[in-house]
Amino acid sequence: MPSNEIAVQVDGATYSEILKLANGARTSSVTLKLSTGGSAAAAGDLTKHSFGCTKIAIDPASDIGAIMHQMRQDIDPKDLAGDGLEVDAHVTVRYGILPDAKLNNLRRYLRSLQPFSITFGMTSMFPPSPSSDNAAVIKVDITSPALQEINAAVAQNCAFRPATFDYTPHATIAYVDPDIAFKYIAEDCLEGKQMQVNAITIAMPGRPDESVPLLGEQVDNSVKLAKLAKRAESPEITQARQVMESAVKHFFDKTAAALAAHVRGQHEKLAKAAGPADLPPIQWDALVPDLFGSLNTIARTQAGRAVAELKVDDSKMLSDVNTVASDWANERAAELVGMRRTASGRLIQNPKAEWTISTKTRDDLRGIVTEAFEKKTAMSDLADQIQNAGVFSDYRAHLIAATETNRAANQGNLAGWRVSGQVEQLEWTLSADHDDKDGCDCGENADGSPYPIDDCPELPAHPGCQCALVVAQLVGQEPD
Repeated sequence: MPSNEIAVQVDGATYSEILKLANGARTSSVTLKLSTGGSAAAAGDLTKHSFGCTKIAIDPASDIGAIMHQMRQDIDPKDLAGDGLEVDAHVTVRYGILPDAKLNNLRRYLRSLQPFSITFGMTSMFPPSPSSDNAAVIKVDITSPALQEINAAVAQNCAFRPATFDYTPHATIAYVDPDIAFKYIAEDCLEGKQMQVNAITIAMPGRPDESVPLLGEQVDNSVKLAKLAKRAESPEITQARQVMESAVKHFFDKTAAALAAHVRGQHEKLAKAAGPADLPPIQWDALVPDLFGSLNTIARTQAGRAVAELKVDDSKMLSDVNTVASDWANERAAELVGMRRTASGRLIQNPKAEWTISTKTRDDLRGIVTEAFEKKTAMSDLADQIQNAGVFSDYRAHLIAATETNRAANQGNLAGWRVSGQVEQLEWTLSADHDDKDGCDCGENADGSPYPIDDCPELPAHPGCQCALVVAQLVGQEPD
């Protein structure tokens, strides 16, 4: 069974049988057992309300809006769970706009779209998940080929959190107790109804919603979008990035809890100390194998794509490319946590390591402890501050994984291009979330293109950078 399907058992019945049952007699003696082994498209593992989204607003005064209102009213208040009734009637286009994302290109893209229609189906449900507070999600299914294309395209025009589930268009009705969710599925009161979409809303936390009209405007960014589309993540890279983010998040959670427990256990000794005490060292080497596994997969996968585009099929050359990519991943996994490998493979401290996650973690924790000492903060409060520190946040784990995925993919490209001997110059292409007000070096790097393949700026240029290097000129090819 695919990971995003719902496994339902009703006294031995299958999912199709429960739908038939739901259309017939609604009996409270029926029990549902929901298997949530996969990620639900309703919410995935995202932190609620931390990111922005694009969505289609449904007018409450419209016929469809009125029917949805009545569907919500028909739900027994005793059956509600989690967030209860979804009072904001909408269809999510894509969730996960990063908090600091630039929105200009996203607005331009949305204005370039023609109005389109969506078709409503029957009610169904997503299984309970942590982000729905373990409630079942009652929804109306939506079909629209345009929505699937727009869901993919908006992520190339704005910085989104990488998706962790397949996109399933729907309009949420309510969050209910999973044990009685069967009462509210297979309703057909909206089935077949269509709605014309003339605007898409950009919703960001802490800001008013912004409705962007679909005007069919011509947008002069076809070259940029083509290059971005060319470097879209493969499924192998997407999975490796998600594994890396999960590993970093788990390591952060475990480390934060251990440091907080140390402070609570040593509160009397720390309270009497003459100055800020050092926390126990973080065992960064424990994270290296997970980092290597993901970085190796990403670099080798992208290296393979790079040589495939050059139509290279020499087995010795392909083996050399994989070796270069793996060697880089091995070094980077250690460097990322401030370490390096000796000739024998042993991990030791590396004072020259660059772009490390360990340095910022150490410095921020020292700042927290020093400030707590100066302000005579209670040890219990200090423990809480450490456990909730931003350096251990889910967002930082996401940022690290996104940045290092781009770095590994770029190194994979370079490995393939260099070993092939066919590439002479590269071009720096800006990611879609840049504008003229950015304070990074990416704009200058793009303006300085093309670069000799062995003398190009380091990419990524900063945390979260999603720019790319693409082939500008092959050996023996006349420049444009």
